[in-house]
Amino acid sequence: QRHGRAGQSLRGEPLRLLFVGDSLCNGVGSRIAAPLQVACAEKLADLRGRPVVWRTVSATGADARELRALLLHCEAQDKVFDIAVVICGVNDGKKILQGRWPSVFRQDLAELCAALRRQAPNGLITVPCISGYVNAPLLQLWPLRHFAHVFFDAFEAQKRSLAETGAIHCCTPPLESSLPGPDAGLWSVDGVHPSAEGYREVGEWIGTTLGIGAMATLAVE
Repeated sequence: QRHGRAGQSLRGEPLRLLFVGDSLCNGVGSRIAAPLQVACAEKLADLRGRPVVWRTVSATGADARELRALLLHCEAQDKVFDIAVVICGVNDGKKILQGRWPSVFRQDLAELCAALRRQAPNGLITVPCISGYVNAPLLQLWPLRHFAHVFFDAFEAQKRSLAETGAIHCCTPPLESSLPGPDAGLWSVDGVHPSAEGYREVGEWIGTTLGIGAMATLAVE
């Protein structure tokens, strides 16, 4: 499912929400279509009191560089947004042995966000830090559990660093509530991707951040 709508009973001009990302935006591991997008859009519509229309530009296994190329080949109407949610970083980390260090990821992410900015100069771009990656069951195995947190944080830190420049917004869950959590029910049978419930948890958190957090004051009124 590449597009949808939430808050159909609400009045007003719909907020245009664009998701750009990797397998999480494809709902890999869930039996429900677009679970993250649906949960995020429904929460945002409820909190803002406006309908939300959403679209997705994504590819499983894509890194920030590949997402930028994918975005550039999309039809113009598929790239218009009031709020863009960019989900990436894990696949960039997988290429560290190819010289794709965290600093390279930061540059690739900056170029991806710049491409988005050209499509919507007044739009809001958020790149969430999804710290719960380290809770994936597969990463609890030895020896991964000993360095997964440090490895992932090196890349997540680049999102926070880019946000400090003012180019994007980066929302980060509190340390005590990394999302998705460690509960086995929040993860799919592959041990890597969230389950439908895990996606819902992350989607609602992003929607809440957009609806009542600092980003709400920047979004289109």
